[in-house]
Amino acid sequence: MNLAKTYLGEKVLEQGIKYILHHEPEKKLPMLLNWAERIASDSIHKKNIQNVRRVLKDREGNWYRFAERLLKNTHPTIKERLAINFFVNASLLGKPRQMEKARELGVSVPWAILMDPTKKCNLRCRGCWAGDYQTTAEWGKIADGLWQQKHKIKA
Repeated sequence: MNLAKTYLGEKVLEQGIKYILHHEPEKKLPMLLNWAERIASDSIHKKNIQNVRRVLKDREGNWYRFAERLLKNTHPTIKERLAINFFVNASLLGKPRQMEKARELGVSVPWAILMDPTKKCNLRCRGCWAGDYQTTAEWGKIADGLWQQKHKIKA
């Protein structure tokens, strides 16, 4: 993909996200999805956009209600950074990089790595991963392993 086109598309989406988040986001989100659909060239991105549209149609669903609370109750700067990092950097730009590394390394590269160094949550929410694991590794061993993998990938 052309670097200028990618950069321009990224900046247009960032500005669109900022505008929508600060001006009636629940009403303008479909406009942002239309922009994203026009810019998206990868079938995975188009599928993700369709999934977001599906979630937004179900106004009684948990994901819709979560998104609505997030838009209404989160500090504007946090909303902006979350939207840009999640939708633009991780999803749109990150997915092609993830797929490229997976092909290059011959392994499945995770979209995200969740770490819980304190293991303090004890809410025991149904379906939550936090209370569902036994830990025997120490945090230092995990950090060492990640450091070694990072340097192995760069080599």
